[in-house]
Amino acid sequence: MRGNVSRRDITAAHREVLGQALDRWSVLVLEELCDRPHRFNQLRRLIPVT
Repeated sequence: MRGNVSRRDITAAHREVLGQALDRWSVLVLEELCDRPHRFNQLRRLIPVT
């Protein structure tokens, strides 16, 4: 039996895999798009520039 696994643990595991598979910007875009659809310029405003 695996025991109790929280949704946060599952999300953290997915983020780790995505972090290794995709570049930094792709992960940020996917995080925003998981909540709801956005237009391109909305994404540009939501994602911080470094």
